[in-house]
Amino acid sequence: MNIVNPAPMQASILEFERSISESSQDPQLAGKGGDLPRTARQSILIQQNAQINLGIMGKMIGNAVADIIFGDAQPSGRLPITFPKSINQVPSFDDYNITNNRTYKYLKEEPLYPFGFGLGYAQFEYKNLKLAPETVKEDGNVKASVEITNKSAFAGEEVIQLYISDIEASVIVPKYELKKFKRISLKPGETRKIQFTITPEMLKFVDNNGERKLEPGEFKVFIGGSSPGKRSEELEASKPVSATFTLK
Repeated sequence: MNIVNPAPMQASILEFERSISESSQDPQLAGKGGDLPRTARQSILIQQNAQINLGIMGKMIGNAVADIIFGDAQPSGRLPITFPKSINQVPSFDDYNITNNRTYKYLKEEPLYPFGFGLGYAQFEYKNLKLAPETVKEDGNVKASVEITNKSAFAGEEVIQLYISDIEASVIVPKYELKKFKRISLKPGETRKIQFTITPEMLKFVDNNGERKLEPGEFKVFIGGSSPGKRSEELEASKPVSATFTLK
C-alpha cells in the first residue's frame, strides 16, 4: 500500500483558490465535496461569497450543481449536523458526556454552520407566533401558529423548524431541541399560516436515573428556518420568532 502525503496537494488547492479570489471581481462560489481537511475547507470558504455542500457525489452531480447555479432548481436542504468552527469546540473522542459541548443541543460557542441551517434563493419572514393556551395542564396540548411570508421575487421551499427550550428543568437539559418541522412551498409575496401541536410527550426530559419525566414550569418555543442562535442570523437565515407558555 502506498501512503501519499496530502499536504503538498492541499497547499496547491489553497493557493489556486487564493489566486482566483484575488484576480477576479466576480462573486466566488465554493462547491464542498470530498475529503479536504476541515481547516483547509474553512480557509477556502472564507474567501468565497457562497458555498454549495455537495455531500456524497454521484454521476449526476454536475447536472445538479448546474441546475442550482443557473436557477433551474431551488436549493432547500438543511444541515442534519453542526459544523464546529475548530477542533477546540469538539470534546475528546473518549468523552461520552453528551452535555459536554456535544451536538447543537449543548454547544456553548457559536458554530461555523448551525444545525438546521440552509439557504435558497428565496427569503422568508416569520411573524405573529401565537401559543394557545399560554397556560396548560400536564395532560393538555398547546397549539402554536405562525405566519410565513416569501419576501423575495422567487418561488421557494422553506423548512419550518420548531424548537423547545425547558427554562426551569431540575437537571441539565438541551438549551433547545428540535421537536417538529414542516416543508412548504411559497410563491413570491405569498403568506401562509402554519400550525403545530405541542404535546406533553414533547416536553419530557430524561432525568439522572434515565427515566423520562415531565415537570411543570416555563417553556420557550422558537419557530424559524434554522436552529436559534446568533450564528444563524449572521449567515442570513430567517430570524426566528419565539414565545413562552407555562405547564402547570
